[in-house]
Amino acid sequence: MIKKIIGLILILNFSYSSIEISGDARFRPRYDIKEYSNQDNTADLYYLYRARINLNADIGGGWFFKSKIGTNDIAGMTKMSSSDQGPGNFNSSRPNLSFMELYYGFKKENCGFWVGAFPLDYTPAFDLHFYSDKLVDIPWVLYNNGSTLGLSGYQLLKGHQLNWFLSVDNNNTNSTESIIDGVGVEDNQEDGYTLGFNATFKMMNMSLTPNILMSFGEGDLPMTYGFNLSLPKLTNLSSSISYYMSSDDNYDADHIRLQLTSPTAKGKTKFFYDLVNKDDDVLSYIWLSYTHMCYKGDFGSVTISPTLRVQSGGYVDGVFDEDYSRSKMEITTQIKFK
Repeated sequence: MIKKIIGLILILNFSYSSIEISGDARFRPRYDIKEYSNQDNTADLYYLYRARINLNADIGGGWFFKSKIGTNDIAGMTKMSSSDQGPGNFNSSRPNLSFMELYYGFKKENCGFWVGAFPLDYTPAFDLHFYSDKLVDIPWVLYNNGSTLGLSGYQLLKGHQLNWFLSVDNNNTNSTESIIDGVGVEDNQEDGYTLGFNATFKMMNMSLTPNILMSFGEGDLPMTYGFNLSLPKLTNLSSSISYYMSSDDNYDADHIRLQLTSPTAKGKTKFFYDLVNKDDDVLSYIWLSYTHMCYKGDFGSVTISPTLRVQSGGYVDGVFDEDYSRSKMEITTQIKFK
């Protein structure tokens, strides 16, 4: 009997050895100041929190499944309610869970392909292309939670990896027929898609990554292109610069970012500056953070990150306000486990 139990345990352990569970959790107090040209200014100290669980499975032959479970809100964060939305008092409201990522596919040395809701490596091109009404304060990461729905993959070509994705941006009813005053009326609409490509080229201790995004479907849709250039290290200082342009029939915009990162004994300091011009509307954005490693072990880590974010210029109810500013001072504590 004991031999059977031990054998069963070994079989179960072998069966699940390719499944990995990991995740992270954050708690973030933030002081948020907003100033407008009409002097209707606000200042608020509030509290954000989140937890996410990753489930990854490798079934062999290069085939895999990945998912991320969390709260489908801005940056996956839950804000402590300012009204009674829970069953008890003000702090009783709790978030619902969603699949933030849910995809499967295969990966080999020279090619790969996956489908579903999957993450994309962030680039400011996504901010410019998908969020022309916001442009700064990393809206792609905040509002898309760094992921999209569709198809993606890569192909090794002449020693360089070409990465691509096709996102499904709109899912319209393609054809509608109706009778109005005895006359047949047909309404046709196309679904919306975005096709993206990038590849990295290394040269003289630098790396150049050109990106191109093309949207097609119903209406006037943008095209965005540009590059990210990682510069040679100076001692321990890493730096990069990116430049992207985007336009459709209604607007022209460009985005430039200068980023610096410096490791310290128990963490790193990160700074970047964005400057955006959209039809002569100018926005700027500064990010400064320091991440301190409180603990790091075989099964996870704990960090604390004081961060300052400052935006100058912005769109308020769809209208540009050159006097608009927003300053966010926050402390993020995070635990990661695996």
